Amino acid sequence: MNEMSCECTKLIDNLITRNRRDAKQVGFQFRNSLDAFKSGIVEGAKELIARHLYRSGVYQASLDSSLSRHFDPLKILSSLEKRVSKSEPDIYSFFLQNKQRVEEQSQGVDIDKLLRGVLKNKESSKGLLEGNVLRELAQVKLLIERMERLDKYLASWRESIRMEGTVEMKVIVDIHSP
Repeated sequence: MNEMSCECTKLIDNLITRNRRDAKQVGFQFRNSLDAFKSGIVEGAKELIARHLYRSGVYQASLDSSLSRHFDPLKILSSLEKRVSKSEPDIYSFFLQNKQRVEEQSQGVDIDKLLRGVLKNKESSKGLLEGNVLRELAQVKLLIERMERLDKYLASWRESIRMEGTVEMKVIVDIHSP
């Protein structure tokens, strides 16, 4: 292939340079959008995890308080912390990092309503409470795992957004005379 040696070369080089710069800017915008998306998903997941943790804490606090339904958020957090610190290191780590977020769930969880059906029959209440604690903690584990997997996937997607490398020039026909 003959190499172009006229003004076309400068024109093509300028076009490629400008298009690569534009592609780099688009890639930057895509990465920012992906980061914003990731942040939103992670924040939503943390809220869901906090909600399940708080609910688990309500059930555990009732177990710790002889099947009572009258306790404050501090008792709930204390019971929850005692439960997960022993047997659930991943959940406990999340709890410690997001304690305030978990506590804020007290505004949206109606303790009486949550415990009403569970505490009706005193004979089966302990088993139901324990089952509900385990179910809520299982949901927490699942959500933490999903959040971590999503974080890895989105990190790899982010790194693959390199638009400037897709801009190239291929000489198909050179109609210039020698």
